[in-house]
Amino acid sequence: MSSDEIVNLTLFSISRPLEPQSPQEVDGDLCRGASLFQDHCQGCHGEDGRGASGYATLEGQKAEYMRIAMQQYRANDAGRSDVFMRQGAARLTDADFRDGTTYLTTLQPKPSRLDGRIPPVSHPSRQCPFLIQVLLTRSY
Repeated sequence: MSSDEIVNLTLFSISRPLEPQSPQEVDGDLCRGASLFQDHCQGCHGEDGRGASGYATLEGQKAEYMRIAMQQYRANDAGRSDVFMRQGAARLTDADFRDGTTYLTTLQPKPSRLDGRIPPVSHPSRQCPFLIQVLLTRSY
């Protein structure tokens, strides 16, 4: 591949919007997951899961991938060495992982800077006040 083709392929790839999982594809308690995220994750990963201060972006990740990663942090797996994540995961249960990832997989992905599209503000759980507050304060 030429360098121009690599650049064009890269630009095309990053311009494609991520697709969040629908809530039917995840099995946890959405409102409890939102609360867990606010209490345990938001400080480093940002209020919208986009990663604050150099921390990982969680939006658009698959639930199973995040659950396995959290279990690996809790088990002190050699591949998961971040001390803060290990300490945080040690305090959480498998049910916490399930509910937290249920919430995270419903976050709307950030629109690409290249295409300027804004994702629709919709959420499967309008009955949860915290989620409504997050949706109203999120900037796209």
